Amino acid sequence: MKILLLPLFRMPSGHHKAAEAIIDHSKAITRQTEVQTVDLLSHFHSGLESVISNFYLKWISKQPTSYSRFYHSFMYSNKQKPTHWSPIALWNKYFKWRLENFIKEENPDLIICTHCYPSKLLNDLKQQGKISTPVVNVYTDFSSMMYGGKHILIIILFLIKKQKNSLLSNAA
Repeated sequence: MKILLLPLFRMPSGHHKAAEAIIDHSKAITRQTEVQTVDLLSHFHSGLESVISNFYLKWISKQPTSYSRFYHSFMYSNKQKPTHWSPIALWNKYFKWRLENFIKEENPDLIICTHCYPSKLLNDLKQQGKISTPVVNVYTDFSSMMYGGKHILIIILFLIKKQKNSLLSNAA
């Protein structure tokens, strides 16, 4: 079995800790499992990854409320649709194109996301019928909110019961 793990950044974080735990557990179950970790931003655009991760850390520490509003609207809102040619829409298209080609090249049996952005991209690709690989989301954020891809992605694992209850109540 070939598993593709998709954190977003190279920088150490809870997303990487979750990925490491999954790798260790997979190896303990069977040695026949091949696990490949690919940091989405650094793999597809390393220069962009360092700029975004530095900006991200500064933004969170200096303006957490502003970041939270952006995060909720960008990652989880179905109401806010960027225009076809907005910078965010163009980057999403670029990363979806790169991710689709990468998945076809690697042909994993399972994809595990430890960050919501790769999950969001995969959700879009699944809705468009461009990939069919099962996807598991491992969320490391402790906030209750709508989780992207809840209608398409196969399994969502939670660290705390409050997150599970939030998803179930919003799915109804």
